Amino acid sequence: MKFYWLALALVWIASASAQDRPSYSNLRYDEDWRTVAHSPSDKWHAAKHVSLGDEAYFSLGGDARVRYEYFRNPGFGGGRQDSNGYGLQRYMLHGDLRLHRWWRVFGQLQHSQESGRTGGPRSFDENKLDVHQAFVDVGPYQNMRDYTALRLGRQELEFPFARLMSVRDGRNTRITFQGARFIHQRPDWRGAMWALRPVRIDRNEFDDEWDETQLAGGAGYTRYRFLTPKGNIAIAYNLFNERLAKYEQGSAAEHRHGLGARIWGLNGGFDYNYEAVYQFGNFGDASIRAWDLATDTGYTWHDVRFQPRLGVRFDITSGDSDLSDDRLENFNPLFAATAYSGLAGLIGPSNAIDFAPSITLKFSNGVNLTFGTAMFWRHRTQDGVYDLELNLIRSGKNSNARFVGQQWTLQGNYPLTAHASLAATLSYFDTGRFLRETGAGKNLIYFTTWWNYRF
Repeated sequence: MKFYWLALALVWIASASAQDRPSYSNLRYDEDWRTVAHSPSDKWHAAKHVSLGDEAYFSLGGDARVRYEYFRNPGFGGGRQDSNGYGLQRYMLHGDLRLHRWWRVFGQLQHSQESGRTGGPRSFDENKLDVHQAFVDVGPYQNMRDYTALRLGRQELEFPFARLMSVRDGRNTRITFQGARFIHQRPDWRGAMWALRPVRIDRNEFDDEWDETQLAGGAGYTRYRFLTPKGNIAIAYNLFNERLAKYEQGSAAEHRHGLGARIWGLNGGFDYNYEAVYQFGNFGDASIRAWDLATDTGYTWHDVRFQPRLGVRFDITSGDSDLSDDRLENFNPLFAATAYSGLAGLIGPSNAIDFAPSITLKFSNGVNLTFGTAMFWRHRTQDGVYDLELNLIRSGKNSNARFVGQQWTLQGNYPLTAHASLAATLSYFDTGRFLRETGAGKNLIYFTTWWNYRF
């Protein structure tokens, strides 16, 4: 692993420039560089807006992430131990061509790789050079807060319900979709409709294709400045079909609908995020009745040194109360983010209850430190525990215990420059009675650190 530590040292030195912070976005297609003046202190600004005459221009951008990851007792002692850890790398390069206020072409390449992991790469660790995004926008455009577009092609997708649809930036390979989306964006609200298939990750060059066994569709509406200047509300309908879905109850074709609402925002020192989703449909011959409730509330003392934020998160997602009846009660997180159980992603959001208090401190040099704990229980003791992709980690048939475990986490982020940052996460998972009664139940340690560069 010497290569990764050397790479971190070299990029730290190489990135020590450019203090004029540009407006980067996690979804790079949401950036608009038309009005950004070139800065002599930023070597990348000249590539962000290349005028092609009239209203046409081209913008170039990229992301690089070099990461080290280590598990002690992977699989709570049931996995293969890797004494040295392993390295992960991800590189992304995109081009944004705006030909006219009615036409836009966006393309992005992604390359991700793993090295040194005992047992080889996981399904999301490696995807050699491939087309990650390639879409065309057709529709009138003023700016990123005022446009209408029919978006056709391969594209990333996130909407206010990150527990249902996200790019999973915590994974080494981000998720993308292929299909059509209609977007109507205004300064105070946004409406959207979509019909997309997830793109299946194949590890060789330029071989990714959409997954014909899954379909995601829906419509959503978001209202900004709801009730307060920094308040927001979103409602959405989701459709999800899968040719063969697997739960503790069994395997069958899944046809699932979801209705959700979310409110979030800031009010003085308070920040809040409340979300509820109800799902219904069919799982083979069985009916689906599932739900999710999530809250995340915090208070920040802005006039106190280090601006401490105390936060409390509480989530509960339904599980199956009877594996032999004609009803499936598992909540399906679809393409959820990894934040539910941290970057380690040990416990997924189905048949789960968690309670997670935390404290965050902000230092004058830009460093953020967060320390917190999360306690996990099963919602239904008849059902098992799942991971983020809804793979069954442990069956619930051999234990009546509800407590899964408690995870302690320390996370830090250090912005080096306008383009580069360093981050690290250390987690300790203390296994509960359920894990110890159903297989390997050793306590687990997880550590990861990474350097990220964006232009």
